[in-house]
Amino acid sequence: MITILLLSLGVSAFAFKCESPKHSASTFSTTDGFFHFHTTFIAEFTLQCSNSMKDAPFYAVVNGNIYNVAVSVETAKYQVSWTQEHDQSDAQTFAIKIYDEDGIAAYRKDSNTAPLFTITHYHPGLTRKPFVSSETIALFLCVAALYYAIKQKSEISR
Repeated sequence: MITILLLSLGVSAFAFKCESPKHSASTFSTTDGFFHFHTTFIAEFTLQCSNSMKDAPFYAVVNGNIYNVAVSVETAKYQVSWTQEHDQSDAQTFAIKIYDEDGIAAYRKDSNTAPLFTITHYHPGLTRKPFVSSETIALFLCVAALYYAIKQKSEISR
């Protein structure tokens, strides 16, 4: 009985370890500093492990902060997202380090622990354009000038 219990514990210990991970990723971040209060970053990736691991929790570390990685049941894609204040969101490259359960436990003890893999995301910075573009202002000025000219012409004609 004890042998079976120890064997099942040993098997479950290896069940959530991703061996030889292969991934592909895509990333996105908001760049509009006018309409948004925070800058949002999203990384989405697919993952294949040689040991065909399923439903294992993963974690992401970005700038020393640990985030849970969500998985979509429909697409089997993993996703991590986080936000930052605009003043911290200058143009920069983020290293998104992905860990499994064993890896994140080791990371919490030693921050130099190697991740399963790293996703890089280049954020180009924020644009803080005004609500109304310069072309729109020019259009309104032309319409106002045309209205004024037509009004003056009609007053002279009387």
